[in-house]
Order: sequence, then structure tokens, then C-alpha cells
Amino acid sequence: MILHWFTTGWRSLVANPLFSFITIISLSIGCCGALLVGANIKQHLSFERWIPAADRTYILTRDLDEKSFGPGMRIGGMPRWETTVPAPMRETLEKLPDVEMMAGVFRGQSLLPPDPSIPTTPPMPGDPPRQAPAGSIYVDPEFFDLFGLQFVQGSAEGLKEPNQIVITETAARRVFGDVSPVGQMTEGANKRSFRVIGVIKDPPQTTHLRFEAISSVRTLEQITAADNAAQNSSMPRSFNGWNNGTPATIYIRAKSEADPDNFTASLKQTAQAAGDEAAKQTSTITGPGGMSFPMTNPRYDYKVVPLLDIHLGGPELTSFVSTGDIKLLATLGTAAIALLIVSAFNYVTLSLARSLRRRREVAVRKVLGADQGALVRHYLAESAIVTAISLVIGFLLAELLHPWFARTIGQPETLFDLFDPVFLTSSLVIFALLALAVGAYPAFYLANTRPRTALGEGGSASPGRMSQWVTGGLMGLQISAATGLLIVSLTMTAQANFIENRWLGFETKDRYQVFAPCPFSPQMPQEELAKMQMRCRTGVRTILSRATTDISQPAFFEGLLIGGEPALQPFGRSAKGEKLGEATMMRVDLDFLQTMGSRLVAGRMFDAASAYDKALSDYNTAMQARMKTTVQTDGQGRTMVFMTSDDMGAGPVRPARVPVVVSAAILPSLGVQTPDEAIGQQIASQPNSQYALEIIGVVEDWNSRPLKFAVSPIIFMPQSGNQAVVEIGKASLESVQTQLTQAWRDYLGNAPNASVQLRPLAQTLEASYRADFQLMRAVTTFALVAIAVAGLGVYGLSAFEMRRRVREIGIRKALGASPYAVGALAIGRALIFAAIAALIAWAPGFAVANQWLSDFVYRTNLSWVVLPIAMLIVVAFVALAVSLSAIRAAAIRPGLALRV
Repeated sequence: MILHWFTTGWRSLVANPLFSFITIISLSIGCCGALLVGANIKQHLSFERWIPAADRTYILTRDLDEKSFGPGMRIGGMPRWETTVPAPMRETLEKLPDVEMMAGVFRGQSLLPPDPSIPTTPPMPGDPPRQAPAGSIYVDPEFFDLFGLQFVQGSAEGLKEPNQIVITETAARRVFGDVSPVGQMTEGANKRSFRVIGVIKDPPQTTHLRFEAISSVRTLEQITAADNAAQNSSMPRSFNGWNNGTPATIYIRAKSEADPDNFTASLKQTAQAAGDEAAKQTSTITGPGGMSFPMTNPRYDYKVVPLLDIHLGGPELTSFVSTGDIKLLATLGTAAIALLIVSAFNYVTLSLARSLRRRREVAVRKVLGADQGALVRHYLAESAIVTAISLVIGFLLAELLHPWFARTIGQPETLFDLFDPVFLTSSLVIFALLALAVGAYPAFYLANTRPRTALGEGGSASPGRMSQWVTGGLMGLQISAATGLLIVSLTMTAQANFIENRWLGFETKDRYQVFAPCPFSPQMPQEELAKMQMRCRTGVRTILSRATTDISQPAFFEGLLIGGEPALQPFGRSAKGEKLGEATMMRVDLDFLQTMGSRLVAGRMFDAASAYDKALSDYNTAMQARMKTTVQTDGQGRTMVFMTSDDMGAGPVRPARVPVVVSAAILPSLGVQTPDEAIGQQIASQPNSQYALEIIGVVEDWNSRPLKFAVSPIIFMPQSGNQAVVEIGKASLESVQTQLTQAWRDYLGNAPNASVQLRPLAQTLEASYRADFQLMRAVTTFALVAIAVAGLGVYGLSAFEMRRRVREIGIRKALGASPYAVGALAIGRALIFAAIAALIAWAPGFAVANQWLSDFVYRTNLSWVVLPIAMLIVVAFVALAVSLSAIRAAAIRPGLALRV
């Protein structure tokens, strides 16, 4: 019987190719979009859930309090939150009664040969995000139980001894091929040999902790001791396991009966108390580049992060950088559901339209004894066939398109696992329910047909009022959903144009930032490292002075130029000691503002011809030339690097007042209404400082951060820095970059790994909007596809409608109506209907678009013009779809039409 239902349903589909084509194609498109987005969302929501008891596992993070460096000071480039904490804290935390298990993880040198497929060069600002390579970790014995790792060969029993490692299956194939790796020796960093004692299954891609080799803490101790002995130097990276301050990532699992709120509160309180006590013994911190900085009142703020929150919680909350964005997932999920609904409604509306031609068939079957239940099951089987075919085609399309979709939204292809068993099972269940949902109403509508009524209607059967309402309502919802998506898409496009055309306060065209990374090695002795760092500090200026004429107007600065979080510090009145506000202190040379194309709104800019400005510039240049690195050893035997300067008594005299140029955002803090009122005012870089800064000019605000953030005040101080921006016109970028790289290598003594990169400022700025542009492209794609699918539905519905009205059209033409009038009548009704349906989408579409724009401080005006434009586009698609059927109907000859 079931086979008979499906066989009959298949014959019905073959007998109606137009209906079958439109419904299967539109539903396939909806299935494809749902599969792509659903697979991506499922992977994001699966992060860390493979770990046993992940819902009661936590990580400690800490943030260095700003007061540790003095009032409001921070080290540029230091992370807001860091995921590692002092290893000795474990002994304190594991005494808590609700702690079930704890494990520390240390990052260190690679234990395996390098993977040639992974780039060795560090990413530059503006580069697309890279997935972190799987490295090597050093762990406690409890690590394997806490993470539930499964061995396929060997075990971790021997891992307590040094120089023993456990590797993943992928690493085993890469290094050893088909040979069993257990018992084999492999060579890691610095030509050290390690013995493989076990192979584990690869951890899922849905994790923050990626690794390919694991060893014990004792191995790390031995490696560090060997490094120290070889270099004959007391290194700050000296390691004694849990017995010193070496930072580790600590994973804590709570007991099953522990209350989560009480446990996290107790854990944070205990960590804070232990951290405050340990901080009293610390006087320095190592910042970017290995430089050590003194701390006046060191203190860390500790935070407990649930393991399941680190992927979608955001880096500002969890300190982990990930590809997860809950807003992106919600937006894509909504768009995919809207597309699937549009596709499903196509089937329902076309089925209802087609049911008019099948009512006589149903009546005959009822006369021959078919009961209502059998008819319902038959038509549900037909719906199941359509859904099954659409699902197969949709799955094939999703498998084909998922690399493109991954690139579109800027995520790794590994986050699209269409073959995940859980996802496949869920998809089958959902689409089975979809088949039932889309087929239920047409099936019950046909099954309730009365034989006498249907057999007496002839070929011109008219739809019932209920059928008309349902068909029109579903088609209207399709058009509304497509219009709503289009409104959001057009708003995103308007914001993208606003971003591209907004004046940022500085020029980006033909401006390039020079990146010349210092090619030092962590294995260098500290004395050599200090010399290399000092030489690198002045190297960029030296090589640019030797550059060809292809580079014009090099300008030097210190500070954050584009992107990232600005390092704000307080400023105030030097005499009164009052704090006025916070600003970014940016040290620039006298030509920097002109090179960047800044626009003056009051006063003047720095001028190399001004004796006043040049005196301060000469002083700062002389002071910088006397800077040197000093290597000192603290009481614990650790070596630290400091930047110091010689006695300045014999040097030039510092001017009494320092001329500065400020951005307009500082005016409210100064308590002035116009830029002219700020000229001549004196401020201090710190509230109690007697070092006077005299404002000589005000420039327009700099949008150095994405437009999601408000501009912050900037104080430009005339002190040449070691970062550079150059202007390059028509010269070849590659040739200039090659010349600078060669000059950089020569300057550093033929360093083979040294390289110089020129990164366009425009590219760096665009990178900060990459996620927004990717979301915009994805939503636009869904909107256009939804419109196309709705257009298919309108075309199919109008085709069935025209077939039903053939006799009416023939009568109209026989009475003198022109083909144009007949076609215009059909198209006019459809346009009015489409306009009303699109009008309904204005309010929800406007609300969603406005919510998306709310993330931007500086945004395009959400003009009401977007709403009628979206409506006109959708109505135009509907008009095109209806006209294809109306033209064919209007061309029918009256004689033939009246014989139907």
C-alpha cells in the first residue's frame, strides 16, 4: 500500500512538470541554505562539548590593573585579559572542597618537525584571520582524564619521564606515514629527540585548545635547564614546574554536586587573595618585544570563565579569540529560516492552486470507494517525495557550495560538517516534519472535496473562499519575508558605502605603514637580545633615509595608528592637579600630520621651519639617541631588560613648554565650545605633572578605530617615533618592498629572516570591518535568493491561475478586450497584492535593520527611502514573474479558449 502511494505520487509529479520543477527547485534552495547555516551553527554550539563534564569546567583569567603602572598608564600592545595565571596558584585552588580535578597546560617549543603546509611568517595587520596551528603542550598527568582523550595506540603511563611524547593520529601520519609511531624517535625544536609512547584520536575541530603533541611538565623543565646551561645565562623563562611563577592555563572541574554560582565565587575569591599575595613579590612585567617594565603597585583582577562560554562569549569577556559571533549566527539563522519558509510556502501555495485541477480526480476516487484517510496519506506521500528529492538536491548543493559560503562569512571550512551524525539525524527529522507541514493542508483540502460538487464543476472549478485566503496569505508571507530581508540588505549596503566614503580625519590613499619585525630569536642570550632590540628601534628610520625616490614624505610616529584599542591615559591641569579626561598620547615628527592629510580647524600644525617646534624636536631626537638597553638581574636570579638613558645634563635644555596639536574630541574635556578657545591652553600629560603641554592647533577627529566606537581624544606630541608611514605613488609596491627588505637585512648584518612589509592603511582599515562586510554579503545573498524563490512561486501560481481563467479570457477577448488589456488586468492585480504584502514587511524589516545599525556609533541615516526601494524591487520581480504567464494567456485565441 505504501509503495502504491509513493508510485502514484511520483506519476502525479511527472505528469505536472511545471509544478514539480518549481516546487523542487525552490525547496532545494531553501534546504541548501538551511543546511549550510544549520551545519555552521551546530559546529559553533558544539565547541568544547566533547570534553567530559564541560558544563562544570572552568578557566581562570586575569587582567593587570591599570594602577600597576601609575595613574591610568598601560603598556601598548599588552592584552586586556590573559588566559594564563601563576602556576603555584594550583596548590591553593585544589584545596577547595568543591574541586574535583585540576590540570595545568603550558605552551612551549615544538616537539615535532615543522609542518611545511603552515605559513611561518606572522600575520600582518589586515591579513585574513588564520586558524591557530596545532602546536605542542606540556601538561599534568590529570590532563588526559580531564579532557577525556582516547588512545588508539600506547598509553600515557610513561609520560611522567622526560622526553616522552604522545601525538595525534594526524601528526602520526604526517611524521611517520604508515609506520607505527609507538617507540619511534622524532626530532623537535633545536634538534632535540623525543620518543613517542602513544597516539590519541585527533581532538575535534570545535575546540580552543589545538595541539598535535603532548609531553609532561618534566620535559619542559629539562628543555629550559638545557637552554640555560647552553647560554650560560639566568633567563626569565627559567622553569621549575609548579614551584615558580611560570604562567599556565589552569583548567578546573567542579564536583557534580557543587553549586555553580557558589563555586565560581569561591574560586575567584581564593584566586584573587592568592594573586594579591604573589603580586607583592613582583616589581616588573615583560611587555611586547621582551622588554621589562617596572610596576609601582602590581595587582591582577581574576575572573572565572566557564569552558562553554569561551567560544561565543567574545574576547573582551573571555580573553580567547575565536571565530564565534552570536550575532552573526543569529542573523544567518534568521535569514536561513526566512528562506526556508519562503520555499516551503511555495509548495503549499502551488499545491492549493493545483488542487483545483485535481478535485475531479479526488471525486472519482471517492465514488470508487476511497476513504478520506487513504487520500490524505496518498497526498502526504507525494509531499514526502518532493521533500526527499529537494533534500537530496539541497544536500548536494550545500556540499558543493560550503567552501564558497565559508569564505563569504570568513570562517574555516572545518566549521561546516554536513556529515556529522547528530546534524544528519536532526536534519532528517526536521525535514520529515517539514514534509508533513507543507503537505498537510493541501492533502486535507483535497481529501475533503465533495464528489457531487467537484463532478458538477467541470473544468472551470473555482477555489473556495478558504482556499483563496490561505493561498493568498502564504504567498503574501513569502513576499513579505523576501522584502524584509531586502530591507536589511539594503541598509547594510548603505552602511558599507557610508564607511567607505566617510572622512576619517586622515588620508589612506597611497599611504602605507612600514612593518619591519625584529628578527630576534627566543634562544638568544639576553645581552644579544637587548642589542638586537636596540638596533631595531632605530632601523626603520635608517633604511628609509636610504630609500629610493619611489617613497615620498616618510613620517614617523609612536602609538596606535589604525585598529585596536587605544591606550588612554589621563591628562589634566599641571598647576591645579585636576584630571580633565583621558586621551591617547601619540608621538609624531613635525611632518606627520601633513603626510597623513589631517585637516586643521584652528591654530597651526607643527612646522619644521619653526624654531620653537624644532628646538623640542632636536631635544627629543638627542634624548632618543642616548637611549640604551640595560640588562639587570633581580633577587630571584631572573634577567630583565630595561630602557634607560644617559645623564642628560650635558645635552640640550628641554623647552619650558611643549607645543602639542590635539583632535577636536578633546574640546568637551577642556570645557570650551569652539576650537579657537583651546588654542594657547596648557595641559599636562598627567594631572600632577609640571610638564606643560601648550595647545597650538586643533585638527579634525581621527576615526582610527572602526565606526562602531566613538572617537577618543588624541594629543600629538612632537617627538619622532620608530614607526613609519610612507606615501607611495605610481611606483611598484613589490619593487619598493624588495628594496626595503634588502636594506633592512644589510642594516642588521645580513639577517636572512629579516623582511619589510608595506601594508596599505586602507587595507588595514577594511580588515576591521571584515566581519560586518561578510555578514552583509551573506544576508544580501539570502535576500536575492528569497526574492528569486518567491518569484518562482508567483510565476507558478499565476500560471495555474491563467489556466483556470482561460474561458474568462476568451470571453473578454471575444467582447473586444485587447491582449494588452487582458495582460494588464492580470498584472495589475498581482502588483497591488505584492505591494500590500511588501508594505507589511516595512515595520519588522526597519526594526531589524535599525537593531543591526545600533552597533555603530557613526552610521548612515536609516532613511525611509530604503523601504519603498525594497518594495519596488520586490514588486518588479513579481511583475516579471506574472507577466510571463499573462503574456501567454493574453495571446490565446478566443475560439480555442471558449472550447476549453
